[in-house]
Amino acid sequence: MHSDYIAEELNRSLGALYLVLAFAWFGVPLVIVAAATTMVRRIPPTGTAGFVWGAAVAAWASVAWLCTPNGGVYPNIPGALLGAMLFGRGTAGQEWAVHAMNFALWPVAGLSFFRSQLIARMLAPLPDR
Repeated sequence: MHSDYIAEELNRSLGALYLVLAFAWFGVPLVIVAAATTMVRRIPPTGTAGFVWGAAVAAWASVAWLCTPNGGVYPNIPGALLGAMLFGRGTAGQEWAVHAMNFALWPVAGLSFFRSQLIARMLAPLPDR
């Protein structure tokens, strides 16, 4: 895996700060979800907004794969499994499959989620006045 080499270089250059940043990196999805939830509550969700939030999650997942060995695989399980089946484990093909799957899967998932929220709002009964 290329992430081992990247993590070793980051650890050598940053020292103990790398460990703090690596663990803090897993808090990023909480920030993304909180910001998306706040945005959905304030303005009607659109498919474009969902696509953008999904792309943010995809970027986070790809960086987690590169910078956090072993722990970074969790948000990348679909791509890691597909890449391992098609190209073999630990190959360059698997690396490409992980990133391609991230940027194909997560934006579409965000688009679908935001659209479902919009449809749910449209179908919800109006409050009694």
